[in-house]
Amino acid sequence: MENADLGVDAKRSDGFANEAFGGKIFEFMALGVPMVVSESSTNRYYFNDTVVRFCRGGDVEDLARSILDLYKDRELRQRLVQNAKDYVREYQWDVKKSIYLNLVDSLTRSSKKWQVQ
Repeated sequence: MENADLGVDAKRSDGFANEAFGGKIFEFMALGVPMVVSESSTNRYYFNDTVVRFCRGGDVEDLARSILDLYKDRELRQRLVQNAKDYVREYQWDVKKSIYLNLVDSLTRSSKKWQVQ
């Protein structure tokens, strides 16, 4: 993966695909590979134009155009890679682990009040 020139997460932007999160996006970003991703609601929620190149989901011509544009624009690729590395650092497990574990602890503590004795 780290030897790839470009990562692509192309899918339709309707139904389940619109809600699914592509873990490979984060993996490619962590490896410093620029990404072209479909403009699904989930991808738009988690990412923005500073870390990935969006294309319209289900539109093969826009996907091809996005790939070519990113391939031709070295400066854009470098900017996306740097911003994506910063993004990954901010959201990696070591940084967010305590938030997640505290949330789970708070949920399990409150549910114990409702257990039948």
